[in-house]
Order: sequence, then structure tokens, then C-alpha cells
Amino acid sequence: MNYYDEYYLCFETYPNAIQRDEINSYIDCDGINEEVICAAFKKAAEAGAKYPYARSILNNWAKKGIKTIEDVEYEHQNFLAKKQQSRSIKRKGAIRQELLPDWFDEKPKNLDKPTLKIVGKNNQMDEYQRLMEMRRKNKLGS
Repeated sequence: MNYYDEYYLCFETYPNAIQRDEINSYIDCDGINEEVICAAFKKAAEAGAKYPYARSILNNWAKKGIKTIEDVEYEHQNFLAKKQQSRSIKRKGAIRQELLPDWFDEKPKNLDKPTLKIVGKNNQMDEYQRLMEMRRKNKLGS
């Protein structure tokens, strides 16, 4: 199958003149096989994208020197291996350790239980009663 037909299958339209020139440039100038061009179209279509995404895939592959379908497979395997490796690194993660001050481990001295000291309880009750009495007087007087 040629790239022209594959383009139609993937994008439901035929490439325009500019796109045909770009694709032919990948084949003629970059030495990319037509099978690799078709693979880029399929990859873009699987992602739900159009030709510009396929163009970016082809540009990336051209920069990496990918020219055959075997190169594409090798690149894909490397990508999956790196992805798996990065996932395993993220799972392990760095354990955060914080330094505690020296005094944290020291046992406190004089840990006697605090005692509550009630000051002026009687004075407070007397004041409360006095205020309540004034309130009653004011209510009766008004």
C-alpha cells in the first residue's frame, strides 16, 4: 500500500499538494521508507489526530535517523522501557527525612503535675450574687 491510500484510510481525505510535497521530502531527502510514513499516519489516527500530528512524528523520527519500520519498532521498545523505568522510580520515591532538634529526645525535667489554684472563688460568687440582686431590683423597679 502506498502512503497516498494510507493517508485516505487514516484521515478520510487525500493529502493536498503541500502535504504531498512534505511527504515526498521525507522520502527523498530524509530517506524515510514509505512504510514508516504509513506508520506515522496510523499512529496519528489512533490518537484521534490529523496530519499535523503525523508530521510532528515524522519530524521527530527524521531527527533521530529512523528510516525503516525496524527502526520504528526499536524506538518504540526503547520508549516503553524508559516509561516503565520512570514508573518504577516514581513508585519507590525518595523518602523524606527531617532533622529533629537535639532537645526533642531529651526527657523533660520536673514533670510534676500542675495544680490548679482557685483564686477568689468566694469573691466571684459574691460578685455574681450582687449582680443578680441588682438585676432583680432593676426589673422590679421598672
